[in-house]
Amino acid sequence: MASYRYYLELERAKNPAFSVSYSIFNRRAKAAIAADKQLQIFLKKGKDGLLQRYPVGVKAKEYVNAEWQVDSTKMDFMVKVRDPKTKKGYVVRRKNLSAVIDHFSGSAVAQLVDKTDSTQQIRVLYSAICKMGMPDKIRSDNGSDYASKHYQQFLRANKIEPVFCTPYEGRQKGKIERFFGVLHAALDWLPGYIGNDLAKRQRIEAQNASKKDTLSGQATRIPEEDLLFEDELQAIIDHTLREKYNDYKGHVPYCLSAQELARVYSHIGKTHQRTIHAYGIDLNNKTFTSAHIWDKCAIGDSVIVVENPDNPHEVTLYTPAGERIGAASCTSLGAECMDLEGFKKAKKDYKAQTLNPFLNLVKKSQAQARAHKKQRAQDLLALSKPAKLPPSERAYQDARAKLMEDLARLRELEALRLKKSS
Repeated sequence: MASYRYYLELERAKNPAFSVSYSIFNRRAKAAIAADKQLQIFLKKGKDGLLQRYPVGVKAKEYVNAEWQVDSTKMDFMVKVRDPKTKKGYVVRRKNLSAVIDHFSGSAVAQLVDKTDSTQQIRVLYSAICKMGMPDKIRSDNGSDYASKHYQQFLRANKIEPVFCTPYEGRQKGKIERFFGVLHAALDWLPGYIGNDLAKRQRIEAQNASKKDTLSGQATRIPEEDLLFEDELQAIIDHTLREKYNDYKGHVPYCLSAQELARVYSHIGKTHQRTIHAYGIDLNNKTFTSAHIWDKCAIGDSVIVVENPDNPHEVTLYTPAGERIGAASCTSLGAECMDLEGFKKAKKDYKAQTLNPFLNLVKKSQAQARAHKKQRAQDLLALSKPAKLPPSERAYQDARAKLMEDLARLRELEALRLKKSS
């Protein structure tokens, strides 16, 4: 009505006798809007909507796994999350949905996660790699989870090129944005759906309870007995995606072997560089140790420590060159850590397989070195001794020495005679 009055004021400024009914004005306004796409977008989304209409500059992908898009969003569902600490054995909450989609084939993998940190995002990415193979590039926004050192290390370790979207340009990863909308729409018949905007959620909540229930402090007014558990909703999501993408058969030729997947999995945990001490390795206020450390390392050596995302009390050790050393356990684990018998056996095996062969080699080398030094000394002594003369030569030398002694005696006597005569 305000627009109608404003329109009359503008026209009557030109023609004071101008008059038109509200119904005619309304029909003309709707016709003008229907004929102008830009006007429709402006009225619905404002200036930002118009700014998003220019070409995004993303080239079409020409083959499977050329580029994947990744993102996460709040799931439009309330689910029951198992929690044995609570009286009912569960809590009701909204979960996050993290997803990966192949730009070329449209195949996607989506998982419910508690939080969208780098570890959870890498787990979802690994799940997609298991089903669809290894991508060449990963396109993501500039969120802290995707831009983190941990996530980028995982991409580098698997030779995946990261591609970041321009800030506030969601259309550059429009494939996955649309996927979220399509998936939610396909599941909106399930119990626990709360709508994709505030108005829809309020309407759904109002249909399930009275105003009195709004003061109860509950997460949702949808009856809890109707809600799905998170693993049930995840099973339905997995089934929906397998059915939609024909069980990912288009990606079968690109799937990795078990050995390749094991190598990929080894990079899921966060990576640290640490120094070996006499008692083990310090990490996250814990001490980790293993008999395998001393097979290839010594005190003071630097090692790469990779956390185990499934077990915070275990890490995997690598040399700086990338050679696997073995797993190490936290020393505060008690029964889970190496017991006395296990330690004695590990120590015995270490002595028999590593230490004793090395010490035997050292002893053998030392004995060879001592024998060589002794022989060398004898050779030098032999060279320094005077050569033995033959018998005839020795007689000549003795006679000559006797003659020299006699001459020296004669000189002394001659000196005494001259002294007396003077």
